[in-house]
Amino acid sequence: MKKIFAAAIDFLFFLTFLASLLIAGIAALYIYTQDLSVINDILRADVFKAIVVTYISLFLIIFVNYVLIPFFLKSTIGEYLMGFRYTPLEKVTVWTVLLRNTIGALWNIIALPYNLVAMFIKKPTFNEWFSGITLEAVKGRQKSSRLGIVLSGLSIVSMLGIIGFSIYLYNVGPFNFLERFINHERLVQDYIQKSGYGAAENALEKYKKYNGETSSYWYYKCQIDGHQNTDNEESVTTCETAAEQNKVDETRSRDILVIKANLLRVNQKPQESLAIYKKLWDEYKVRTFDMVNYVFLLESLDQKEQSVAVLNELYQTLSQSTGTMDTIQQMFFAELYYNVELYDDAVGLYTQLLEQTEQRGLTEIIIGDIHYKLGQCYYHQEKFDQAKEAFTQAKEHNPDYTDSADAYIIEIDFRNRK
Repeated sequence: MKKIFAAAIDFLFFLTFLASLLIAGIAALYIYTQDLSVINDILRADVFKAIVVTYISLFLIIFVNYVLIPFFLKSTIGEYLMGFRYTPLEKVTVWTVLLRNTIGALWNIIALPYNLVAMFIKKPTFNEWFSGITLEAVKGRQKSSRLGIVLSGLSIVSMLGIIGFSIYLYNVGPFNFLERFINHERLVQDYIQKSGYGAAENALEKYKKYNGETSSYWYYKCQIDGHQNTDNEESVTTCETAAEQNKVDETRSRDILVIKANLLRVNQKPQESLAIYKKLWDEYKVRTFDMVNYVFLLESLDQKEQSVAVLNELYQTLSQSTGTMDTIQQMFFAELYYNVELYDDAVGLYTQLLEQTEQRGLTEIIIGDIHYKLGQCYYHQEKFDQAKEAFTQAKEHNPDYTDSADAYIIEIDFRNRK
């Protein structure tokens, strides 16, 4: 039974060292980055490196617990406390010690239930299999060095500290504890940049919890509400508050105006929206993708010539600045050209997307969307054979278009029979 108790004590100390190393690593990471959310970034960026670091950490802990301390203490902590030590029955080499106390010890921990049973019924454990060394228990403690006793004392203090910290962590909740050390503002920015406004809204609530309703809070809230709750007049009020809070920041004030202009457009206040868009376009020279809503507004007000001019300049500016335009953005521009009846331009953009299918990683659904839009363009250009082929492709790639595409195909066939 003493062997089992000793193994259990050693395993508890192993967990203590593991927790200590984990806490030390997290603390060092926070001191360096001031943001624990980077842990998630690291794991997503390179899982293999994370696994290697984890294994090296386990190797280090096993080395300390089963090699370094026994070297000075002449036994493991568990064996020392239970009043016995092990003597090898076979010839010991550096290689066999390494196999027993590192790889073998790791598998002893992984398969702990088996090893406890094996020790109880006096069968070989994993580290005995790996190393070929069988140890015989000898009663009595061998004289230990002072350093070994000090290491044992520090290990016991560490265990008590880890137990105390674990109790505290259980009471406050591990997630509640960790979220204090996360840069929630960075998360909000990342989610907004990726158009993940639902996740951004959740992260913003955490930001508010620890930072209050700062000018940054209102700025991000305006961005989120302006893209999620566009048909809600409360979003306009939010952006007005954001504008007041950020009036000294010219860049933010301009961003807020862009969102507010679109909110007014959606909430059926076209003239107020138009006034802001004109200011953004003429005075501030804003040429961001969000200004496509200015084109929509001009179309709705039957200002076709102006909408075409804005559309052309906006597309040229963005395509030159970004090189390869984002797929969704390019589809937006193609749709806008279709709306203003510039079908050749729309066909050019849709065709370019199809030519870059593999490069862009287009899904079957998006490919079906593009073929359907192409079919509509060809139909309005009275290129009926090309339109029919495009509609047929749309059905094959996206069955949701079957009914509407068939309606066009039937009409085209009817026209051809005339």
